[in-house]
Amino acid sequence: MISIIFLIILAYLFFAFSSKTQKTGSGETVPATSSDQPSSKSTYNNQSSFPSSSTQNSTSSDATKKILPDDNTSYSVINNANNQEETQKSFDSFTSKKASDGAKPIKWTVFSDSNKNIIPLSSTAKNLGLNLKASLVPFLDSTDYEFFHCTLGNKDDYGLQMTIKYIPGYNGDEFDDAIKFMKDWESSILSDTYSILFPGIQFTSTQLQQTLAFKNGEYRYANVVLPDNTKKSINYGLVGNYLVLSSSPECLNKASLELIAPSK
Repeated sequence: MISIIFLIILAYLFFAFSSKTQKTGSGETVPATSSDQPSSKSTYNNQSSFPSSSTQNSTSSDATKKILPDDNTSYSVINNANNQEETQKSFDSFTSKKASDGAKPIKWTVFSDSNKNIIPLSSTAKNLGLNLKASLVPFLDSTDYEFFHCTLGNKDDYGLQMTIKYIPGYNGDEFDDAIKFMKDWESSILSDTYSILFPGIQFTSTQLQQTLAFKNGEYRYANVVLPDNTKKSINYGLVGNYLVLSSSPECLNKASLELIAPSK
């Protein structure tokens, strides 16, 4: 009898161990593995501290990134990645042409050399006057980023998609920490990103130091007062494992729909 009871206990322990599961950030239960990649993570936008939207609720495990290049994505070819003037001229060309010239109200570009090797984000950012939050940089894939430009009616807006990467052996959660550092960035995000979110607009140093009151909406956002006293906004959110910033929620939504689409 004791032997039978012992065998039953062993069988129970084996079953419990083999069915061990782990929780994703959105509260889903998935089989535990030893090699979780970012695609297995939730978007973390279901947390009470971070906004969610119908677009953001797609998880990257059920989605695929748009292919580069496609009909509205281009390479901005730079002969010298350290040449600030050449990079700025290429960016100005991209932002000055209406996105609606093509079939869609949004277009994308990524900076590369003549062989279509992507120029690291850090080099491109430096040349465009974009100051990335230092604590956020280690979480970003340096060659998986794109700038985008929306033309909706007679309104132009701009943005940047960056990718949160999987860090082997990282003692924490890349997505949770990226969100934390984004919120830490909010106090200086206007002065750090105005050159790419509001291209061509001449802010004074005082105007760049205006206090932004970020709130949770469809995305996390704050209104920005422009030099002519009109208002725009800075918006950001997580879409799958993409961190997306834009100067309008409508443009961010367009970008999100193209970044995350059902797998064929």
